[in-house]
Amino acid sequence: DSLASAYSVLSTDEKKLGVALVDIGGGTTDIIVYYDDGVHHTGVIPYGGDTITSDIAQGVQTTLEQAEMLKCQYGNSKEAQSDTELNIKVNGVGGREPRMISQKDLASFIEPRMREIILFSQSEIRKSDIRGALTFGIVLTGGGALLNNIEDLAYELFGQPSKIGIPNIENNGLADTIRDPMYSTAVGLINFAIDHHDDVEDGSPIMGAFFERIKDFFSNLF
Repeated sequence: DSLASAYSVLSTDEKKLGVALVDIGGGTTDIIVYYDDGVHHTGVIPYGGDTITSDIAQGVQTTLEQAEMLKCQYGNSKEAQSDTELNIKVNGVGGREPRMISQKDLASFIEPRMREIILFSQSEIRKSDIRGALTFGIVLTGGGALLNNIEDLAYELFGQPSKIGIPNIENNGLADTIRDPMYSTAVGLINFAIDHHDDVEDGSPIMGAFFERIKDFFSNLF
């Protein structure tokens, strides 16, 4: 999946001069390090956006469904940059009364896990055989990259420039729908398929598998 995300998010210059892609998905976080137009390391961390949702659900005693909503609407990667006066209603579960928490309270469950994910990512990046800093630093993508202030937290922990990677696709209205970090992998598959259209016409089984994954993605999206 990290290769597909890299195909949609990273530029040729980034791959040549050095960059690390951190793809924070639902169940895992995938890392891929590029330098000199080649892959120098890949790694997988068994934590992602779903782990953060679970932390919130346990922390505020609510359902996973509501915890996901709280994360997406009010989630912040840095507790210190969260609003103490923004009150958020948490519905009670199993007959319990609803209660109010602040955005800062919510961030207190998010930041520790996000720090852990970033530090594990840093450990994976260091396993590459590249000496010195990566020219283009860190690119964050995937659904987990949508959390507020994640670039600030990444810069603080990585000590390198960090940015959000947006998938690049040229397809009119469709591009507006899926130009979102959470669709980086799917867009990468689409771009790869477009660039290798001749292989599809020749009956390549690999490209056939790619198109099956693309069809599955769009059936879930729409």
